[in-house]
Amino acid sequence: MKRSCSIFACVLLGALFAGGQEVPNPSFEIGQGDVVAGWTLSAQPGAVVSDTHSGQRAIAVTGDGDSANHWLSEPIDFSPGGLYAISYWAKGDALPAGGTAVTGPLFANVDIGSPPAEWKHYRQIAAAPSIGSARQPLRFGQWHLSGTVMFDDIAIQRAEAIHHQEQGAVLGEGERISVNEYIFLAPFTSHCRNHSRPLYKHNAGFNSNRWVFGQGAEVVYCHDIAGREQLAASLTVNIGYYVGGQLVVAVSKDGQNWQPLGQQADKGVLTLELPKELFPAQRVFISLKAEAAKKVGAADSDPGSFQIHSYEYKASVSGSPTEIRGSTRYIHSSKLPDAVDIAIVDIGDSLPGGKNQAQIAITNRRAQAIAVVPSVTVSKEGAADVESTQPSVSIPAGASQTVVAPYQVSGIGEFNLSVELKGDISYKAEMPFTVPLYFDDSYGDMLRDDDGHAALWWASSGWKIPVIRALPRSRGRGLRISAARREAEAAQLVIRASRDLAGVTVSSSDLVGPNGAVISRDRLDLLRVHYSDVTMKTDPTSVAGLWPDALPPILRPMSIAAGCNQPLWVRVRVPEDAVAGQYQAMITLRAEGGWKASVPLSVEVFPFTLPKTMTCETAFGFNPSLVWRYQKIDDPAQRREVLQKYWQNFSEHHIWPYNPAPFSQPKVTLDGKLGRWQGGTRDRSEKASGESSLYIRDESTTSSVSARYAQAIAIPAEGVTLRFKYKTAEPGHIFVATFTHNDKGNAWMYGRNRDMRITGDGTWQSFEQRITQFPENAASFHLVFWGARWTESGDTTGAVWVDDVELIDNQSGQQLIEDGGFEPLPKENLRVHIDWSDWDQEMAENLSRFGFNGFRMNIMGLGGGTFHARHEPSLFSFTEDTPEYELLMADYLGQVHQHLSEKGWLDKAYVYWFDEPDKKDYEFVMNGFRKLKTYAPGLRRMLTEQVEDELIGGPNLWCPLTPHVTREQVEERNQQGERFWWYVCTGPKAPYATLFIDHPGTEMRVWLWQTWAFGIDGILVWASNYWTSGAAYPDPNAPQNPYLDPMGWVSGYATDKGVKRPWGNGDGRFVYPPEAAADGNPAETVLDGPVDSIRWEMLRDGIEDYEYMAILKRLISEQGDRLTQARRDELNALLTVPESISTSLTKFTTDPAPIEEHREKLARAIASLSAR
Repeated sequence: MKRSCSIFACVLLGALFAGGQEVPNPSFEIGQGDVVAGWTLSAQPGAVVSDTHSGQRAIAVTGDGDSANHWLSEPIDFSPGGLYAISYWAKGDALPAGGTAVTGPLFANVDIGSPPAEWKHYRQIAAAPSIGSARQPLRFGQWHLSGTVMFDDIAIQRAEAIHHQEQGAVLGEGERISVNEYIFLAPFTSHCRNHSRPLYKHNAGFNSNRWVFGQGAEVVYCHDIAGREQLAASLTVNIGYYVGGQLVVAVSKDGQNWQPLGQQADKGVLTLELPKELFPAQRVFISLKAEAAKKVGAADSDPGSFQIHSYEYKASVSGSPTEIRGSTRYIHSSKLPDAVDIAIVDIGDSLPGGKNQAQIAITNRRAQAIAVVPSVTVSKEGAADVESTQPSVSIPAGASQTVVAPYQVSGIGEFNLSVELKGDISYKAEMPFTVPLYFDDSYGDMLRDDDGHAALWWASSGWKIPVIRALPRSRGRGLRISAARREAEAAQLVIRASRDLAGVTVSSSDLVGPNGAVISRDRLDLLRVHYSDVTMKTDPTSVAGLWPDALPPILRPMSIAAGCNQPLWVRVRVPEDAVAGQYQAMITLRAEGGWKASVPLSVEVFPFTLPKTMTCETAFGFNPSLVWRYQKIDDPAQRREVLQKYWQNFSEHHIWPYNPAPFSQPKVTLDGKLGRWQGGTRDRSEKASGESSLYIRDESTTSSVSARYAQAIAIPAEGVTLRFKYKTAEPGHIFVATFTHNDKGNAWMYGRNRDMRITGDGTWQSFEQRITQFPENAASFHLVFWGARWTESGDTTGAVWVDDVELIDNQSGQQLIEDGGFEPLPKENLRVHIDWSDWDQEMAENLSRFGFNGFRMNIMGLGGGTFHARHEPSLFSFTEDTPEYELLMADYLGQVHQHLSEKGWLDKAYVYWFDEPDKKDYEFVMNGFRKLKTYAPGLRRMLTEQVEDELIGGPNLWCPLTPHVTREQVEERNQQGERFWWYVCTGPKAPYATLFIDHPGTEMRVWLWQTWAFGIDGILVWASNYWTSGAAYPDPNAPQNPYLDPMGWVSGYATDKGVKRPWGNGDGRFVYPPEAAADGNPAETVLDGPVDSIRWEMLRDGIEDYEYMAILKRLISEQGDRLTQARRDELNALLTVPESISTSLTKFTTDPAPIEEHREKLARAIASLSAR
C-alpha cells in the first residue's frame, strides 16, 4: 500500500500490509498434560486447564500476592517497525486489590489488572522496535496477583493506523491544535499504547503506560503538522522511575544532524525550550536516548534504568486559529487490487451522533476507467448488520479520487466496521471498535425538534452527557423531578445547537402547585454543565476527551457551537414547608438572532420531610487554606464569611467535613509556662548548659522528624533575631531551622517557608541570624527544628541537639519564646490544661446550624502516619518510654473524654490518627489504640484498614477500602459492638463504584445503595477540594486550574517537585473554586462559595436515597403491629437493594432509571405509612 508523502511526512518505519502473524500454538491445543508446544512456564504454579474459551485447553498461572510467573512463547519474527494488534481472552479469580495479569510481547507489555470471572476479550496495539531486532516472544502471566488467571485464543494481526484529518491537518491520538498551539501528549494510557502518529523509530521497551529505557534504548518522535509551520516549541519529559543512567534529549530538523537539548539523571520532570534558531520549521525530530550503565532485572522482565511516564511537546504554529482534536483508529485490510492504490484517509468518529463517514482515496493506475461501489457495514454480535451502500463512482484511467461513505452507529459495546469497494475491483478493510458507555444514546426524551437554531431534549441527572451524541429517539413533554420536602433533586435540559448560538440565556418562572401554592424560582437553580478535557484516562474503561463535571452558575450569556450539546443542570431545592403535590413551571431559553424556546418543568413534592441531619454518616477532608489561596482571601472576617458558604454547601449535600471548626482548636498546654515544644526529647545526657537539651533524631527514610514550638510568634515590626546552640551527632551533618509562616488568619502559607540549613561539626556550636524580611501578608510564624535536611521523600537521616534557644524582638529586645533551655519540668507542671472555649463555641455553632453530626477529634501524642511513613509518640517532648509521658497522656485523654461527654459530643467524635497501615505498622497502631481504649474508652477509634486478626480489639470503627469489605465481616463485628464506614480514593478503580470524573454518573449514587446493602453506617473520602498538587504544580504562584486540568495528581509519598503521577481524574475534588478564582490568581478577592460537581450531586442523591430506606425501616418498626403480614413483607422487601441497582460491588447499574424507579417505590411506601 502506498501513502502520499504530502499526507504523511513522518511515518513509522516498516511496511504496513494485511495478514496475521503466526502465534505458536495459539489455543494451546497441542501438548500433553501441562506441557504446551511452543510455550514454556517460567515458574510454578502454572498449569493447563480445561476451563477454556474454546477448545479443550487453556493456560493458567497462580500468584500468592508476592510472586510473579508467566508462560513464554517461542520467539516471533515481528517486522521491525511493524504495527500489530494482539488479541486474546482472559479470565481469573484473583483479588483486585493488588498485582496484575501481564500480557503481550516483551517489547510492549500491558498490565490488565485482574481479569473478571468470565472470559473477556482483550485487544491491544503494539509498535514493534524499528531499531535492531524485533524477534521477541509473547509473555502471558501474573505479577503479584493473589489467585489464578487464565488465557486462551491468542492472535496477532498486522494493523494500519488511520489518523483524523481536518482542515488539511493530520492529527493522531494525543495530538490537538488549540487556537495556534499544537500539543502532543503521548497517548500512553490510550488504546494506542506505545504507538502514535509522531513516533518515528524506537527500540525501547514499553510497559502498559510508560517507555522503559535500558542500555542504549532510544525513542525518536517526528513532529510535523501538515500545512503549518512551527514557530517555537518546548517539551516536557517525566521520568517516573529511576535507578541509574541518564536520559539524553536531542533535536534535529532532518533526523540526521542532532543538536543536544538537555539531560536528566534522576526521577523528575525535565522541561526544555527548543533553540530559537531551529524555527520556523516544518518538521522537528526529538530523540530520547538512554545512557545507562547496565540492564536492571531479568532479561524477560527488565524494568529498565529509568522509565518515561509522559512526554509532551508543544509548538506555536502558523495558520488560522482553530480547534482540532486528533484520533487514531486501527484497521486490517485485504490485498490491493492490481494497478489500483487504495488508502483509507479517515474512518470517522464511529460514535452515535458523530461524524461517521469513511474517506477512501483511490488511484486508478489502469489503462481504463473503473467503476467503484463503496459501502460500509457496521455489525455487532446479536444485532442485525447495518449496511450503507453508496452509488457507483467512475474513476478515469490515471486519475485519483476520494470517495466518501457515510454510515450509522447506534448503541454501545463491541462492533466491527467493514469498508468494502466493489464493482470493477474488490477490496475490504475491517476495524473492530468499541463505543464506550459514555456515548450511550439509549436515554433521554426529545422536547423540541430542530428549528434551524437548536433542538431541545432532557435526561436524568444520573447521566454524563457527552458534547457529541445522537438525539434521543423517544419523546417527552417536559422535565420531570420528584422530591421530598427538604430534599434537592435535579434533571438536565440539553440544548443541541444546529448553528453557532451566541448570547444564550435561561430563566424560569415560579413553581405553582396545589391550590396556588408556590415554590419560588429562588429555589430553582439553573447551572451550566462545564466540560473538562480529560487527556489522561483514569483507567482503561475511560475515554479521553471532554467530560462533564463542574456545575458553575450561569453568570453571563453562553455560546454553544453548532452540533454540540450543552446541558443545563436544573435543580429544585424543596422547602421543608412546601405543600405536597404537583407543581409546574416554565423554563425559557433565548439566544441572539431572536431565538426563543420554552419547556415545561413538572415537580412532584412527596408528603414527607427529610431530616436536617442524615442517618448515613459522612467524613470528607477539606482544606480551608486552598480556599484562601485560590480566592485571595486574607481578611479573617472574610474568611469566616466564605467558609460559612462552603459549610452551607456541604450541609445541603449532607456531607460532614473532618473538621467543622477550623478557626480554633482546643489549646493544650502544661500548667505554667514550660513544655511549649512538640516533638523531640529532653535529653539529660547532652546539653550546652543547664540540665538538658532537646534531642531531635531522624531515623526514618520515608518521613522527616521535627520539633516545633507550639505557639505562633507574631512578627514584630523590625523582625527578630534567632540564636541557639547546637551539636550534630556526626560531623558534617546538615539539619534545618525553619520559620513556617502564617497569614492573618493563622493559616500556613504554602511555599513561603524560610529554611536555614546548618552544618555541624559534631561539637557544641552557636547559631545567630537577624531576620527582617518576611513574606508578603505573613502575620506570624512557627519555629521548627528538623533533625535532618528536609526532603519531599524524607529519605535523609541524622540527629542534632539544640539548647538555649532564643528568639528576640529586634525593636524591644523582648524574648519571644519560653522554655528555650529545655530544662526538666517540675512535677507540679506535669498537669495538662485544656482551654476549650473558642473551639466549643465554633463547633457548637456549626454542628447546630449546618446539621453536622460528626467530627474528627485531633489527639496529640499518639504519633501517627501512613503505610509510607510514620512518626513516634511524643507529648510535650516526652517520648512514651518516659514516666512523664504516661502520666501526661492519662491526664490529657481523660480530660478529652470527660469534656466531650459533658458536651454530648462523645458519639459524634472519632479519632483518625493513622491512615492505611501496612502489616509492619499494626503493632504501632495497636499501641495507640490501647492508650485510647484505656483512657478515653468512649471515643470512637477509627482506622482506614480492613479487618485483620492482628487489629481486633483496636479500632471500634472500621473504615476499609470498599473491595476489602464483606457482609459477613460487617455482621460479625457488629455483634461485638463495632461499626463500619468505608472509603474510596485513588483506588479502587473499575470495575468498582468510584469517584472519578471519567466514570459513569451513577457510581457515586450507587455507592450509597451498596453502603445500605452491606449494613455500613458511613462513607469517607480523603479530600473534597484537592484543587492542586504541590508536586505536579510546585510554583506557589501558578497552582493547578482544576477546570482545565481534571487530574488529581499525587503529592507527598516521596513525590518530587515537578513530577506528575496520576491518582485519577477528580480524585479528592468534589467542589471547585468559583470560576473567577479558577487559576488561583484572581484580580481581586472572591467571596463566593464553591461550585458543585455532578459527582457531588450524586453523593447527595445517594445519601438521600439511603435516608429513604432508613425512614421506611423506622416506620415499619413503629407501625409493624398495625400492618398485615403481607403488607409487612411487601414493605420489608423494599429495604433490599434490587439486583437491577447492584448485585455486587463490581456489578451495578450505569443507568439511573432503576435507582429512580425503586426510590419512587420507597417514597410511595413512606407516604402511605406517614398518612396513617
